[in-house]
Amino acid sequence: MPYNFSAASAAIATPYHIQEAQQFQDGLNTLYETMKRGLEDDEEIAVFYETSKETVRVDRIKMACNSVLILAGEDMEGNRTAVAGHFKSMNLIYKKVKLGDKKQRTPIGFDTVTG
Repeated sequence: MPYNFSAASAAIATPYHIQEAQQFQDGLNTLYETMKRGLEDDEEIAVFYETSKETVRVDRIKMACNSVLILAGEDMEGNRTAVAGHFKSMNLIYKKVKLGDKKQRTPIGFDTVTG
């Protein structure tokens, strides 16, 4: 009797790099949600990405292509800025900060690009 290798009869395992990227994204979400607990009315969680020449306050984190992390936000001069790189090479800083004059929290969006 011949073997049947059709897709319908075989379970397809999620590739390791996709599992790893999902675990990374889950970790970012967990950290953010954990830090939000106990915030005072005049506090928020801010996420920063820093290099030797640039600091970006991140307001959007997107996982693309299962390994590319795209960060969007504003640099310290208020310019819209985007950074992209392999998620293993990107280090983010999460801080609890005071709202200051703006009086409204800046939400941080998490997205995954599929397809």
